Amino acid sequence: MRACTEAGSGQRPQSLATARIHAPGRRGLVAALALAPLAGACGPRAERMEATVHWAGSDLAFTQGIGRFDPAGMQAVLAFVQQPPEGGAWPAQAMPIDEWLSAARLPHVMLVLRFRAQGRATFDNLDRYSVRVGGGGAETLRVERRSSDWVRDGGIDLSGEARAGGRLLGRLRRAGADAAETTARAWRWDIGFDTVLGAA
Repeated sequence: MRACTEAGSGQRPQSLATARIHAPGRRGLVAALALAPLAGACGPRAERMEATVHWAGSDLAFTQGIGRFDPAGMQAVLAFVQQPPEGGAWPAQAMPIDEWLSAARLPHVMLVLRFRAQGRATFDNLDRYSVRVGGGGAETLRVERRSSDWVRDGGIDLSGEARAGGRLLGRLRRAGADAAETTARAWRWDIGFDTVLGAA
């Protein structure tokens, strides 16, 4: 149980080699065999893809998602949905996430982070972002801001790597109002993620 607890806290579980060092000889072999199924059961830490959104008078929660990195566009595309797709089938690598969301007609939040270059996902490497809230065929909200706005307004935390196979972590919180015909409609989002980006 200790190995799983340590893995969940962000520390690496005790390796089989370490077990043999601390318990040489036959006892070391027994310790290694005992730890083997435990290490497999723990596996990698689960990804976190969460978003809460207030839009058009409704509060929505999204708890599943997928992230990809497109080296041609130098951007990470993160899609958040309310439940896994039917049959657990996320879009094929060749299919853009936005096209898949449109075809599946799933309520979603899509966050696109455009970077200047592949590498560290730092604020200095970030060019701009856009957010789209879709209601599965209903009206959508799209807001785009340049990174200079973040310097002034705050609301973003970002770390990790901007590349396919890289781990990307962050949180984005913003609020505002969208001008309607008769009144301003308030919107608010809180987006958090800790995921490994697939290849687009």
